[in-house]
Amino acid sequence: MSKLFSGTEGALEINTADIADDAITLAKMAPGTDGQIISYDASGNPSVVGPGSDGQVLTSTGAGSPPAFETLAVGGMTHLATATASGTTMEITGISSADYFYFHAQIDDIGSATNPSYLRFYLGNDSGYYTSKFSSYGIKDIHGADTTTVHRGNYLETQNFGYSSNGEKYMRFFIQGTKTGMPSATVYVDYIVVQREHNTGSNPGSMFGMGILENAPTLPFTKMKWVSSAGNITGTGKVHLFGVK
Repeated sequence: MSKLFSGTEGALEINTADIADDAITLAKMAPGTDGQIISYDASGNPSVVGPGSDGQVLTSTGAGSPPAFETLAVGGMTHLATATASGTTMEITGISSADYFYFHAQIDDIGSATNPSYLRFYLGNDSGYYTSKFSSYGIKDIHGADTTTVHRGNYLETQNFGYSSNGEKYMRFFIQGTKTGMPSATVYVDYIVVQREHNTGSNPGSMFGMGILENAPTLPFTKMKWVSSAGNITGTGKVHLFGVK
């Protein structure tokens, strides 16, 4: 039988080999703090993690580092803002392109009493809207007869929406953000326009277009706007902006 105890006066040492497996109960452990978890530090010594806060999850921080309680990143699509047309313009400010991979803008039921009138899309930062940066192509007529190609212009222009004083166009814009990890060196903007048949006799159909904001890594954006080229925006005149992180 091995020597169970060793040491000097005032100190007591128990040989590890003489402790039976599963012999240490919870009651024999030193008290801790509610919510803490026992782990090991970079030196291999026991350590405690936490407690975290309500809603946090335990995540790995990599080899040689104890885990940590962290707030779970929120994914999916988040509603960021809704803007209503004022005169010729719908504008959304206070956004950060560096925080998002993509933006989705949904425009409800708009039109213009002036014909022709083209809806123009701009991107900018706190210093103003970018100029001579947009290159775009679009089909602006449901029959494909009206197209536009712009090289380094100030905006992306959609098809004619000036048919009546009532709204009859529904638009969706997909705008690339500048969050780290995006594969492209430019900001891509795609749009589609759906036109419903109106009592003035206009034909239903859809149109599309695309554009790029050049030098995007150095041109993050914090605001965007849609401007009618002629006449005030009519109809519901609302744009809803969503972001994807």
